[in-house]
Amino acid sequence: MSVAGKVVVMTGAMAGHGPGIAAALAQGGAQLYLADPGAGALAQSLDARHLDIDPVTPAALLALCQTLADAGAAPDAVIINLALTAPKRAPESVGELDFDLTLSRLIRPVFLTARAFLPAMRARRSGALLTVATLPGPARRPRDVWTAAALGWLCEATVALAAETATDGIRVNALLPAAADTPALPKFMGGQATSAPPPPLGRYPDSADVGAAAVFLCSDAAGTVTGQAIPLDAGRRL
Repeated sequence: MSVAGKVVVMTGAMAGHGPGIAAALAQGGAQLYLADPGAGALAQSLDARHLDIDPVTPAALLALCQTLADAGAAPDAVIINLALTAPKRAPESVGELDFDLTLSRLIRPVFLTARAFLPAMRARRSGALLTVATLPGPARRPRDVWTAAALGWLCEATVALAAETATDGIRVNALLPAAADTPALPKFMGGQATSAPPPPLGRYPDSADVGAAAVFLCSDAAGTVTGQAIPLDAGRRL
């Protein structure tokens, strides 16, 4: 399992498990591009290329693609690392701005990134798209309706995109780790206690676990894996 020499672009590198994923890719030998305004120090520490671009608008993604083209870097894999920080509220009390924020952080990046990178991947007849989000609960989390709905959209979009692009040699997958101890967790939990009983395997995944899974899905070893929204939950949902 290796990503040595592969060009991997990651957006949202500083969100959640992003630094751990980036470290695993760099350790695996990927030619790594981090598209996140706050990822300069991380990129420097990993000998990665920092792109001071926040790709949440069509213009920003156009600039990202042009920057990569100017560098002669055709991405073998694109990782969309999503920021999950929607406040927990009763569904009827969520304002339009907060609802739009949920869409802009969980749905819009997937749509825009796929639209930007798929044409070149289709032309090359190869490539991988990987989204990293979080795991929807086996029972819907209270005061989390719109985030849960957006994650459901993500799972369906993963399957649909995979079906649409498989004959062009493109793989589309998602990683859904259970909530873990990352800087965003307290905000994501709405200030609630973050302790939970251990899962059947004894511990929840950490960033090293998520990074290892991302390396696998970006590698040739996962050449027949597509259309999968893969939970990393240590058996919590069993």
